[in-house]
Amino acid sequence: MPSSIDNQIACVKREISMRKYVYPNQVARGKMNEKQASDGIAAMEAVLNTLIMAERAHLDKAWNQPAPLPTWISYPEHKPTDDQKYDDFFVLYLNPRHINKLGLSHNAPLLLAEVSTWIGDKFLCEDRFTITHYMPIPTLPKE
Repeated sequence: MPSSIDNQIACVKREISMRKYVYPNQVARGKMNEKQASDGIAAMEAVLNTLIMAERAHLDKAWNQPAPLPTWISYPEHKPTDDQKYDDFFVLYLNPRHINKLGLSHNAPLLLAEVSTWIGDKFLCEDRFTITHYMPIPTLPKE
Protein backbone atom coordinates (compact mmCIF):
# COMPACT_ATOMS: atom_id res chain seq x y z
CA MET A 1 0.00 0.00 0.00
CA PRO A 2 1.43 3.41 -0.91
CA SER A 3 2.50 5.76 1.83
CA SER A 4 -0.04 8.44 2.75
CA ILE A 5 0.67 12.02 1.79
CA ASP A 6 1.07 12.90 5.50
CA ASN A 7 3.79 10.25 5.81
CA GLN A 8 5.49 11.51 2.66
CA ILE A 9 5.48 15.09 3.98
CA ALA A 10 6.92 13.96 7.33
CA CYS A 11 9.63 11.96 5.53
CA VAL A 12 10.62 14.92 3.33
CA LYS A 13 10.77 17.20 6.39
CA ARG A 14 13.11 14.71 8.10
CA GLU A 15 15.25 14.57 4.95
CA ILE A 16 15.51 18.38 4.85
CA SER A 17 16.53 18.46 8.53
CA MET A 18 19.09 15.73 7.93
CA ARG A 19 20.57 17.58 4.94
CA LYS A 20 20.79 20.84 6.90
CA TYR A 21 22.70 18.95 9.59
CA VAL A 22 24.94 16.78 7.36
CA TYR A 23 25.70 19.02 4.36
CA PRO A 24 27.78 21.64 6.26
CA ASN A 25 30.08 18.83 7.43
CA GLN A 26 30.26 17.48 3.86
CA VAL A 27 31.24 20.95 2.60
CA ALA A 28 33.85 21.35 5.36
CA ARG A 29 35.43 17.99 4.44
CA GLY A 30 35.42 18.86 0.71
CA LYS A 31 32.93 16.12 -0.21
CA MET A 32 30.59 18.72 -1.79
CA ASN A 33 30.66 22.43 -2.47
CA GLU A 34 28.30 25.13 -1.13
CA LYS A 35 26.26 25.23 -4.35
CA GLN A 36 25.68 21.47 -4.31
CA ALA A 37 24.60 21.65 -0.69
CA SER A 38 22.22 24.58 -1.15
CA ASP A 39 20.80 23.08 -4.39
CA GLY A 40 20.19 19.73 -2.66
CA ILE A 41 18.34 21.37 0.20
CA ALA A 42 16.37 23.64 -2.15
CA ALA A 43 15.31 20.65 -4.25
CA MET A 44 13.92 18.84 -1.20
CA GLU A 45 12.15 22.03 -0.04
CA ALA A 46 10.54 22.21 -3.49
CA VAL A 47 9.41 18.58 -3.11
CA LEU A 48 7.91 19.49 0.28
CA ASN A 49 6.05 22.46 -1.24
CA THR A 50 4.70 20.26 -4.04
CA LEU A 51 3.43 17.69 -1.55
CA ILE A 52 1.81 20.38 0.60
CA MET A 53 0.07 21.87 -2.45
CA ALA A 54 -1.13 18.41 -3.51
CA GLU A 55 -2.48 17.82 0.00
CA ARG A 56 -4.29 21.18 0.01
CA ALA A 57 -5.83 20.38 -3.39
CA HIS A 58 -6.88 16.95 -2.05
CA LEU A 59 -5.02 15.21 -4.87
CA ASP A 60 -4.42 12.26 -2.56
CA LYS A 61 -8.16 11.57 -2.10
CA ALA A 62 -9.82 8.76 -4.02
CA TRP A 63 -12.70 11.01 -5.06
CA ASN A 64 -10.23 13.35 -6.74
CA GLN A 65 -8.59 10.68 -8.91
CA PRO A 66 -9.42 10.21 -12.55
CA ALA A 67 -11.72 7.28 -13.05
CA PRO A 68 -11.41 4.96 -16.02
CA LEU A 69 -13.65 6.28 -18.72
CA PRO A 70 -16.62 4.08 -19.48
CA THR A 71 -17.08 3.19 -23.12
CA TRP A 72 -20.15 2.66 -25.25
CA ILE A 73 -20.99 -1.00 -25.78
CA SER A 74 -22.69 -2.01 -29.01
CA TYR A 75 -26.21 -3.35 -28.65
CA PRO A 76 -27.81 -5.87 -29.23
CA GLU A 77 -24.55 -7.74 -30.01
CA HIS A 78 -23.55 -7.34 -26.36
CA LYS A 79 -26.05 -7.21 -23.53
CA PRO A 80 -25.78 -6.45 -19.81
CA THR A 81 -25.23 -9.44 -17.55
CA ASP A 82 -27.80 -11.11 -15.29
CA ASP A 83 -26.35 -9.42 -12.21
CA GLN A 84 -27.02 -6.03 -13.86
CA LYS A 85 -30.77 -6.66 -13.97
CA TYR A 86 -32.64 -3.53 -12.85
CA ASP A 87 -29.52 -1.38 -13.16
CA ASP A 88 -29.77 1.92 -14.99
CA PHE A 89 -27.67 2.57 -18.09
CA PHE A 90 -27.06 5.37 -20.53
CA VAL A 91 -28.46 4.26 -23.88
CA LEU A 92 -28.02 5.67 -27.37
CA TYR A 93 -30.86 5.24 -29.81
CA LEU A 94 -31.58 6.25 -33.39
CA ASN A 95 -33.29 9.62 -33.54
CA PRO A 96 -36.66 9.07 -35.27
CA ARG A 97 -36.57 12.70 -36.45
CA HIS A 98 -33.20 12.33 -38.14
CA ILE A 99 -34.91 10.98 -41.25
CA ASN A 100 -38.02 12.85 -42.28
CA LYS A 101 -40.30 12.52 -45.34
CA LEU A 102 -37.80 14.44 -47.46
CA GLY A 103 -34.83 12.33 -46.41
CA LEU A 104 -32.05 13.12 -43.95
CA SER A 105 -32.54 16.09 -41.68
CA HIS A 106 -29.12 17.63 -41.11
CA ASN A 107 -30.52 19.71 -38.25
CA ALA A 108 -31.37 16.67 -36.15
CA PRO A 109 -28.68 14.48 -34.54
CA LEU A 110 -28.39 10.88 -35.69
CA LEU A 111 -28.43 9.52 -32.13
CA LEU A 112 -30.07 10.60 -28.89
CA ALA A 113 -29.25 9.51 -25.33
CA GLU A 114 -31.30 8.79 -22.26
CA VAL A 115 -31.19 6.69 -19.12
CA SER A 116 -32.98 3.35 -19.22
CA THR A 117 -33.26 0.32 -16.96
CA TRP A 118 -32.13 -3.15 -18.00
CA ILE A 119 -34.96 -5.56 -17.14
CA GLY A 120 -33.15 -8.78 -17.90
CA ASP A 121 -33.86 -9.29 -21.60
CA LYS A 122 -34.17 -5.70 -22.87
CA PHE A 123 -34.10 -2.06 -21.87
CA LEU A 124 -37.36 -0.47 -20.75
CA CYS A 125 -37.29 2.12 -23.54
CA GLU A 126 -36.61 -0.51 -26.22
CA ASP A 127 -40.29 -0.66 -27.22
CA ARG A 128 -40.12 2.99 -28.29
CA PHE A 129 -36.58 3.30 -29.66
CA THR A 130 -33.97 1.39 -31.63
CA ILE A 131 -31.07 1.20 -29.19
CA THR A 132 -27.60 1.01 -30.74
CA HIS A 133 -25.29 1.31 -27.71
CA TYR A 134 -25.34 1.36 -23.93
CA MET A 135 -22.95 2.28 -21.14
CA PRO A 136 -23.03 1.63 -17.39
CA ILE A 137 -23.57 4.79 -15.40
CA PRO A 138 -20.29 5.44 -13.57
CA THR A 139 -20.41 5.58 -9.80
CA LEU A 140 -18.52 8.18 -7.80
CA PRO A 141 -15.63 6.70 -5.85
CA LYS A 142 -16.06 6.65 -2.08
CA GLU A 143 -13.42 8.02 0.18
